[in-house]
Amino acid sequence: MKAKSITTIGEILKQNKENAYVSYRNFKYNLEQKYNTDWLNDVIEDTERVKLNGMKKEYESLYELYEDFESHQW
Repeated sequence: MKAKSITTIGEILKQNKENAYVSYRNFKYNLEQKYNTDWLNDVIEDTERVKLNGMKKEYESLYELYEDFESHQW
């Protein structure tokens, strides 16, 4: 694989990870503002909980993928 391709893949993975984190953080912040609490599990609706947990899992998955890519010895 060419160095430019490797660099491009790394940047794409990094951007995807950062976008997922920003989306998760913004959604969580909006819920905290809506319910006026940091302790969301007891007050949010089931659909909101499912969406929040899904966003968190997506971020964690992308973070792990990016970290795995970065730790690979090219």
